[in-house]
Amino acid sequence: MNDGTENKSLQDTFGAKTADRVEQNYVADSDLAKTLLTDLRALLEPSPTARRLIDMGDQQGVSVKFLRGREEAAYVPENKWVFLSVTTKTKANPTLALQYAGALREAEQNILGFARPGKEVVNDSEWLERNLIKNLDIIVNLCRIVSEISKTNQQDTDFLDSLRALGHDELYKAFVNQASEEEMIRLLATKEGLNIKNEG
Repeated sequence: MNDGTENKSLQDTFGAKTADRVEQNYVADSDLAKTLLTDLRALLEPSPTARRLIDMGDQQGVSVKFLRGREEAAYVPENKWVFLSVTTKTKANPTLALQYAGALREAEQNILGFARPGKEVVNDSEWLERNLIKNLDIIVNLCRIVSEISKTNQQDTDFLDSLRALGHDELYKAFVNQASEEEMIRLLATKEGLNIKNEG
């Protein structure tokens, strides 16, 4: 039975300052976070798709938190949360900008009711298919952003190089060649090493 004394003794043992130190170890400096967010948005500015996602995030109250980590990454734990992991050396760059935009798209999917499958999905193939469709939708949005930014300055390949570095080269080619959703799902499944059966 927990009557609160267990929590109290833990608090007394470790003290309030321990929790503060842990918080400081993981949450990036607020000035750095503000600067990074402004710079990431500036990088994405030439893309109407990215601007729409940023506006959506602002209107829907999506909270963007920067956490200190060992590598740059994005994570969407809940409907209106986006976590961006950054290092002490992180500066705004096209790869992180694409991860930010992808995370905003995933947050939008969640808001629209298209969340990742959870425990309620017991069928492996349904779980796989729903994740593939969700991931593909995010990647297609990234392809659209890269295409839009590339059209504004064809000499600058930073965003295209970043998309390739994220492993989406074949999917970008398929997007540019207007491949069907089915073809792109097959490509993504192959890239992920998954076997999907054609039904019908």
